[in-house]
Amino acid sequence: MSSAKRKICVASGFVALVLSACGGSDPNSDATPAVPSSVSNVDSESATTSIPPEPVASITGGTLRFATEAETASLNPTSSPFDPVAEMIGAAIFDTLSAWDKEDNWVPNLAQGWTSDSTFETWTLTLRPGVAFHDGTMLDADAVIANLEAQQASALLGLFYANLFAQDAPFTKIDELTVEIRSNGPNSQLPAYFTTQLGMMASPAWLAALAENPELEQLPVGAGPFEIVERSQDTVTKLVRNESWWRDDISPNIDALEFFPTAEPDRRAAQVLAGDVEMTHVSEVPAIEQLRASDRVINEENEENLVIIFNAQRAPFDDLRVRQAATAAFSRDAYTEFVSRGVVNPSDSLFNQDSPFHVASIEQGTSDPARAAGLVADYCADVSESCTDGRINIELQHSGPSTAMEDIFAVVADSWGAHFNVTQQTLPQDEHINEVLFGLFDASTWRFHGFLEPELESVFFSCESVQAISINFARNCNEHRDGLLVAQRSTDDHAERVELWAEIQQDLHESHHYLHLEENVWLTASSPNVQGLCDVTTPEGVELRCVMNGASRFSTAWLDGR
Repeated sequence: MSSAKRKICVASGFVALVLSACGGSDPNSDATPAVPSSVSNVDSESATTSIPPEPVASITGGTLRFATEAETASLNPTSSPFDPVAEMIGAAIFDTLSAWDKEDNWVPNLAQGWTSDSTFETWTLTLRPGVAFHDGTMLDADAVIANLEAQQASALLGLFYANLFAQDAPFTKIDELTVEIRSNGPNSQLPAYFTTQLGMMASPAWLAALAENPELEQLPVGAGPFEIVERSQDTVTKLVRNESWWRDDISPNIDALEFFPTAEPDRRAAQVLAGDVEMTHVSEVPAIEQLRASDRVINEENEENLVIIFNAQRAPFDDLRVRQAATAAFSRDAYTEFVSRGVVNPSDSLFNQDSPFHVASIEQGTSDPARAAGLVADYCADVSESCTDGRINIELQHSGPSTAMEDIFAVVADSWGAHFNVTQQTLPQDEHINEVLFGLFDASTWRFHGFLEPELESVFFSCESVQAISINFARNCNEHRDGLLVAQRSTDDHAERVELWAEIQQDLHESHHYLHLEENVWLTASSPNVQGLCDVTTPEGVELRCVMNGASRFSTAWLDGR
């Protein structure tokens, strides 16, 4: 999806009442239970030399207003896949068990630590003592298991996690602060999944109340630095500072966060430039250019790809020749001139050019109309019912309405025009997502591949994910690729995993189920008075990423000059 209202469907990889109760450390607990040393995928030398940054003077108070790219359907991490907006609001409400540091390693966050057996099949999660949810309920082993079981039971989230954990007794309580988690086979990167909504812990008391009162769905209770007090969908979501946050070393500075869904990127850019809001995020080229030319504080990242997905289970893209023809007919030069305009990098494969998993040798073979013509002629001679006047009939779907998406469609359709009869289908975002999940499309734009850890991508390419509701969106099954996916999660040797992912990307390249368009840039802009946004650390002093895929973290932010 690539419209102004689009979402990323990952698990992120891989969710009218005011809840005023809040809690702190357990007053009945005098002792701090012994816990093992924190384990992460940071090498031991760098982990032991991490030094907390010098404290920065800050100002308490004020409201930070953020114009978001879209409204999100739900803030319940146990029921609905989170888009970037939900990830951002959710991280403020819930915190995550793991987090990404500035070197793109997963590290313990809300968790005290992670340890695994030698096979990476059994992981032990140790929680920090004295962590309370906003309603005063304590975060303990029972709460973690309640959340994980609720996510597995979800009709949609269960698709993401069905093959992640062992089928028999995946979660076992060891003691009040320790949970044993069994994965479905070796998984050296399992804690990375808990940087996503899987690691967002909701109060078990709220989960129980939700079963009796569905209206609580939009007013979740977490253990994060802010708690929700108002949720008016399509208008505003308001959070206030959690005065009893579990962090003893820091506390949130801002009184309140307000999130305003604003679909059009140009309008979001204008809002932050006019001072109507303090922050926004954009991923469309005109808005990126406008904000880059301003005096606003800019944070940019480009983990994601913008792609066109070809449906392997629906004619005509069930035929390799058609997928190859669509790739060959695509004009990279026209796309660069009229859409990306040199602002974003072109893309040919899964990971961007800055990723250690990027494979520079893969080239899609675009801008080759002669090859496209031969492939189309060959296909139409065999499958005439899918062709009209020597051209293949296809439908290209996207979400909208969106000026940016219309521009992309115009360039792509013009590239394909000599070889394809292209029909445009524009759907509201939620309908578009459902059509892709159920396979009711020929070709679809999609914003994809936003994870720092490749293992979190694997669910989108496995045979097990090809079902009636499929999160292998291209519905492309390859048993050899499945074997490579198993192999890469069975080792923690970085060099070995890089080689395995190069093979996986080569396999995906040869299948031609994805036409990679560009490395999607997320630009986050903030007013000069927004300070401290990127000062966030773990309690051990490990510096964390403050923005990822357009989702910011606000626990250390403060407003200057109010």
